[in-house]
Amino acid sequence: MNPIGVIGSGHAGITAAKALVARGHRPVILDVGEGLDSETQEVVDRLGRQSKTEWDDADLQRVVRNDTVFGDHPKRLAFGSDFVYAGNRGRAPLNVAEDGPSPSFARGGFSGVWGATMSKGSFGTCRSPVQRIR
Repeated sequence: MNPIGVIGSGHAGITAAKALVARGHRPVILDVGEGLDSETQEVVDRLGRQSKTEWDDADLQRVVRNDTVFGDHPKRLAFGSDFVYAGNRGRAPLNVAEDGPSPSFARGGFSGVWGATMSKGSFGTCRSPVQRIR
C-alpha cells in the first residue's frame, strides 16, 4: 500500500485522515505546527496554574489584547497573538489584502481561533503520526 500524506492538522486534515483510516489506510499528517511564542505561552501556563484572584493585570492584558480590532483588517487572536495567520511569513509572502485570506501554519490551522481546537488525543484516533515540517 502506498503512503498517503495529509497536509495540515486542522479540521479538514483530521477529517480526511479519519476517512482514510476508515478505508484501511495509514495516512501521515504533515503539519508546520507553529504555536504561541514562548513568552506568551509562559504567561498562559502561569495563568492556568493560578486562581483568578492571583492573576497579574499585566499578564491578563497580554493574553486578551487585540490591537487589530480598530484597524483595516481585524483578526481574531489566540491569547493576544496572531501566530495563526501566516500571510506575513517569508514562506507565504502574500499581500493578504489583495490575495485573499491568509494561510495558516498553526498546529490545528485556524481552529485555534475560529472554533474548537483539536486536542492531542484526537490525533491518536487516526492511528497516524503527526510530522512537523521545518
